[in-house]
Amino acid sequence: MKNRILIKEAVEKARNQGITISKSELANRVFKSKNSHSSIVRLNNYERGDSTKIDRIQIVALCRELDTTADQLFGVKPKTK
Repeated sequence: MKNRILIKEAVEKARNQGITISKSELANRVFKSKNSHSSIVRLNNYERGDSTKIDRIQIVALCRELDTTADQLFGVKPKTK
């Protein structure tokens, strides 16, 4: 099993909540780059698990844009009491 950031799942959850954002728009907001194509490639690499190191600022941006938490992005299950 590869370590990957659960971006696809977070996007799907956001869509179910009524948040609509295109993949290119999300990539451009999270990965500030001069080239839009490179932002999309970086987002795709994280979705596939090809890149596993991500800056915490980008995690915060993903959480903000997709209305999710970092735990959900990394697949951490909530603790039960």
